[in-house]
Amino acid sequence: MTNSIDEDFYQKENFNNLLSFIKKLSKKDCLPINIIFTFKIDIKHTNKFYKTGLVNKIFFYNRSIKEIKILDSTYSHKFSPGKRHCLIIGSYINNDFFLLKFLKNHSPKKVTQANGIFKPKTNSYLTYKILFFLTKIFHPLDRSSRLKFLLNFDKKTKQYFWSKYIKKIKQILDFNIPQDHFSDSPQKEILLVTNSLDSGGAERQLSMVARSLAEKHNFKVIVLCVQQLVYPFNFYQKHLKEKNITTYTAGDWKHTQWDFFKEDKKFRLLRKFGFAGEEIATLAREFNKFPNAIIHLWQDHINCIGGSAAIISGSKKVILSGRSMSPGSRDIFFDTSHYNPHYLPIYKYILSLKNFHLTNNSTAGAASYKDWLDLRENEISVIKNGYEFPSEEEMIQIKSKSSKYRSFINVAEDEILIGSVTRMIEYKQPLILLDIAKALLNDNQNISFLFIGRGPLEKKFDRMIKENSLLREKVTYIPSEIDILPAIASMDIFLLTSQIEGLPNVLIESQCVGVPPISTDVGGVSEIIQDNINGLLVEDLGSINQFINKVYKLKNNKSIYDQISRNSYAQSRVNFDKEVMIKKFIEIYNKD
Repeated sequence: MTNSIDEDFYQKENFNNLLSFIKKLSKKDCLPINIIFTFKIDIKHTNKFYKTGLVNKIFFYNRSIKEIKILDSTYSHKFSPGKRHCLIIGSYINNDFFLLKFLKNHSPKKVTQANGIFKPKTNSYLTYKILFFLTKIFHPLDRSSRLKFLLNFDKKTKQYFWSKYIKKIKQILDFNIPQDHFSDSPQKEILLVTNSLDSGGAERQLSMVARSLAEKHNFKVIVLCVQQLVYPFNFYQKHLKEKNITTYTAGDWKHTQWDFFKEDKKFRLLRKFGFAGEEIATLAREFNKFPNAIIHLWQDHINCIGGSAAIISGSKKVILSGRSMSPGSRDIFFDTSHYNPHYLPIYKYILSLKNFHLTNNSTAGAASYKDWLDLRENEISVIKNGYEFPSEEEMIQIKSKSSKYRSFINVAEDEILIGSVTRMIEYKQPLILLDIAKALLNDNQNISFLFIGRGPLEKKFDRMIKENSLLREKVTYIPSEIDILPAIASMDIFLLTSQIEGLPNVLIESQCVGVPPISTDVGGVSEIIQDNINGLLVEDLGSINQFINKVYKLKNNKSIYDQISRNSYAQSRVNFDKEVMIKKFIEIYNKD
């Protein structure tokens, strides 16, 4: 939820809430508190915090220029040196590389993100303020109906926000966005919009779609990112540049002819609606440069802000690609900061429009969105992930590299190498991998393990290996590996222990090099693995014994192992050919 609140919303009760919250934190942790605001705050308000004697320093984080500066005050309270509690007030910061680096350098004892400090009623209203402004104001209703709708909304909620802003709203209603014809290409244009181009599965699928559309299907492809294209958010940029595909960051003025957002005061009012308003305004402006382009949005946050921006810019066709599971399902496993309550009403509204269409990469994922959004069966298209399978010549090179990989990590030819490539986060259950390893090593020393992956649990994962003599000798842990296929091909058995999945690319990668996978039966996993045919499924998500039994089934039965390996190799190429995926996307792009 966006808490980028302008001066009109600095109400007494909000600050009382915040001051009360600070006192509770201080009493609980007995730590001096540093505050980082991600929205502008007047210096007169900072004094209230300093006067409590509980706050050490107050910072303002300016996201647009990536700068964190101290808000000075004569009331600054002096604390003795030592660890501090950092309180971050604002949102959309969970993947903010600059802020994470700042926190790492200053090593606070504890970090709290306070999305919901302000009065809940106010917070909820701010969300709907953005939603209804973007989706209703610019919807093709007549002017009087729009104003009547907003005033009725005021009456129902008893908040009376719109009544105060009615003059500004009238100005916006009178304003039409000028068409900036950035491109008049005779080719069919498609704008692929993503948060970043880092090394995730969705970003890889987007990169593959972009390259295939440009190379084989004569599309003019532009890839637009919200995050700045710097490490680690530019992993796939080089792959796209190799195919002469334009990639740039929304709001990068070098790629524009002129900036009507800065020139026209009326449209600048949109930026009054918090950080989401900033993002949406920027994307609307970018979409406006490509009036004839198909807009293809990837993942929930981009689907919501990009969908709202597409309404404003008048985009003719908009495709939304969801995540592995709907936000309504994922909040069980994820920190609540990953779920924004405005996703549901925005999704419902934009999908009620004829020019919007939702896709998902698995039947399980589509069912999750269908239940969450209360949609009919035909309102979500299932387009399974495609994969760029290596040729026979490339497979020879991969096998050669995999042999060298085993030698590099000191695994003998006659040893069984069991491995996994996973994100080190709770719902992937990576620590279970070490429990499986310990149990197997207690019975059999002719086994080694290779685990690859980064994430919040990586330090704990690494520490648990180093603290156990058996694991320390037999487990190799590598946080990151660029050339992943030779690493997977070096394994004899692949494990996936997740609590939640969509259609995991890593299982397709395991199968494509003939390594039999064993995985928990969650999400769309059963759409990849047919149990006992091209892999093995574990029904009990937390059962170490089931994993161990499946490992022994493959280890002790060469005929079963060889059959599953052959099936994995052959069936993956039939079921997940990237051209099948591309063909289905093109059918949706061309559909009236």
